[in-house]
Amino acid sequence: MTHLRLLGLLLISLLLSGCAQFTPYRVALPAGSAPTGVDCEVSALLTDGSAAPTTLPPCETANTTLPAPALQHRHYTSTFRDKTGAADPADKGDYFLSFVEFDDQGWFADRRQMDALFTLLADLKRKSRETLIYVYAHGWKHNASPCDNNVVCFSRLVERLDLAEKKIRSDDPATQRAVVGVYLGWRGLPFGTALNNLSFWSRKDTAARVGRGGVFELLTRLNDYRDSRQFGKTADPLRTQLVITGHSFGGLVVYSALSHALMERAARTGDAAAGTQYVKVKSFGDFVMLVNPAFEGSLYEPLFHIATQRCYEPTQRPTMMIVTSEADAATRLAFPAGRAMNSVLQHAKSPAQLASMRQTIGHNARYITHDLIDETTGGTPPHVVDTSDCGCPYLEPTANWGQQGLLQLMGGVFAVQAGQNQYGGDDDPSKNPLSLKAVPSPSGSASYAANYPFLVVKTGEKVIPDHNAIYNERFTTFTQVFMLSHVLNGTPLPSDKGKLQCLPDPETLARHGENGLFPPGLSCLDEQGQACASSGMPRP
Repeated sequence: MTHLRLLGLLLISLLLSGCAQFTPYRVALPAGSAPTGVDCEVSALLTDGSAAPTTLPPCETANTTLPAPALQHRHYTSTFRDKTGAADPADKGDYFLSFVEFDDQGWFADRRQMDALFTLLADLKRKSRETLIYVYAHGWKHNASPCDNNVVCFSRLVERLDLAEKKIRSDDPATQRAVVGVYLGWRGLPFGTALNNLSFWSRKDTAARVGRGGVFELLTRLNDYRDSRQFGKTADPLRTQLVITGHSFGGLVVYSALSHALMERAARTGDAAAGTQYVKVKSFGDFVMLVNPAFEGSLYEPLFHIATQRCYEPTQRPTMMIVTSEADAATRLAFPAGRAMNSVLQHAKSPAQLASMRQTIGHNARYITHDLIDETTGGTPPHVVDTSDCGCPYLEPTANWGQQGLLQLMGGVFAVQAGQNQYGGDDDPSKNPLSLKAVPSPSGSASYAANYPFLVVKTGEKVIPDHNAIYNERFTTFTQVFMLSHVLNGTPLPSDKGKLQCLPDPETLARHGENGLFPPGLSCLDEQGQACASSGMPRP
């Protein structure tokens, strides 16, 4: 018995010795006189190989003796290159990056991090500066440390959003929105050793607690801020907007925080007896996007039921999009294997229910609404472009991507706005085809009505090569083209062309009749012509 006790103590000591820190990484808080945070420069090389001139400290450093800031006012360099490779003088831009961290119980690691963010937002409001707020919750094996590649990749994406803002508002710089990135940090990396591979289930439980905890308050307050800034401006493309994203278990963080709000909004159909049907569904903020989310379909099933048992207005636009790569072995293979053990004592009343208990949403044909298909001939998966210690493996530094990358991005936006199903982004998007195609498809056999706002998208390794490589040029271009086209400007999805606005279901009509409160129509029918929500379920 003594030996077992000693062995247990030894195991515990080994685990603790390899633990990543429990305290927050972002401990440097803004002074009261500096609501915009710490000014810093994103390191960059110009086309001649020289460093971009700056008098500011670097935004990213591997020096752990320096306290990492909770709020940064980041300055960056971008360079225009024409097709000959010639470069114009470097251009400068700036944006804000906020870090808000949470502990394993979902409590704020330091509530003052959130206070600093809202002090900044209040300052922007006083200056009448409209704002694009872009939130990201990281996944497993990541945190908010300065050189975590998710921090670096997210910052590069926010830089590109700022470049796009400057391009869109170039004719009136005074209307350019301030871009604020918000990085939600939690202990997705619990150990500093190979033991991290054993932490899958503990981190899944933690992610759910984090979402139900302080993240819910933070996102609710951000949504209230967005609503206060949008009052009377709902049709104004220059308005303040809020986009919320999550990856892997970060997708679970976001969904745990927002699922009930999304269901409540989707359930508001109007009163058919009073002549009001199919009111527009509002997102939480302006848009929610989850990429390779690591949670089971059974958590999504209630929203799936609500969303498919109604129809939508012609002006309805996407409220949420879930994207999963078939090359993501973590969610395709490891996750269902773990769930099979974890749910062994849970009863499933049908094969469809069992699949939803074990598979993630994007690997279950029950939920798929679209395929994102790279149609380039001989295309290859994204390759590593940055191997530095404080780098982003698949995403070019902004100084390299620069204005030419921006012009290619805008080419994709113009193509989609013209009704083309071309999200690849290029001077001529047809040369770089990336199409969003509706089911029926290889991934799913159901049919959806036009303007269905809860997209579940399946893609391949040429777009997202594995579980973690979500920040690559191909997929990042798609997300930016999609949001600029459908979230910022409200352009209809090209894949909705020719679809019915509402799909009639004889069972629904018979059940509710003329005086029912629920409009007799559906947004999804399976291959047998029945409601998707009841597909595969046993009949009483």
